[in-house]
Amino acid sequence: MSARFVSEVLRSSPALFLYGNSHNSTNALRDLSTTGHAVTTEDVPPFGARQFTAATSEYFNVSSNSNLQTGDTDFAFSMWVYPDTSTAAMGLVSKYTGSTGTSEYFVDLNTNRNVVVTMDADSETTKTGSGVLTEDAWNHVVVEHDNGTGIRITINGGATEAIAYTGGNSVETVDFRVGSRTGAATFLNGRLSRLGFWK
Repeated sequence: MSARFVSEVLRSSPALFLYGNSHNSTNALRDLSTTGHAVTTEDVPPFGARQFTAATSEYFNVSSNSNLQTGDTDFAFSMWVYPDTSTAAMGLVSKYTGSTGTSEYFVDLNTNRNVVVTMDADSETTKTGSGVLTEDAWNHVVVEHDNGTGIRITINGGATEAIAYTGGNSVETVDFRVGSRTGAATFLNGRLSRLGFWK
């Protein structure tokens, strides 16, 4: 996928979200912990990672903006994920409200630790990868949306799994979250680091 880098999240302490791209020279830094949502994460090595605790519903949040909205475009997420042992599903990144009319996308881990990708507010199409993340260990995850072709998932640099999907995606104004998916009690229990977003 040929795309421009949009933002990196969870890169340092404090956790910062970088606005700005090749079309926006402001490059404003925003502290995600100032959005009014309880976040008591702490820096943990390596990579300046952030620890999320599902029991206390921890997540980062930022208001929607054009950099984070996708629609019928190519886009990709890359992240390091360290899922703590848990029997619950875990939210990683999302622009999702639980309603098909106002949701754009989300990336989760299901209870088996497969990567789950859902897109398109109208039809809410869900695709599940076959690869499994290892609990209590660092895993590198790449999720790509190739508009008109499908979704690709790569775990730990292994073979890329291509999943057919031609439904496109919508543009919605719901907030962008890191470490949770609203509309369900789906919070990450574990660490995230080097979360990047391209489109």
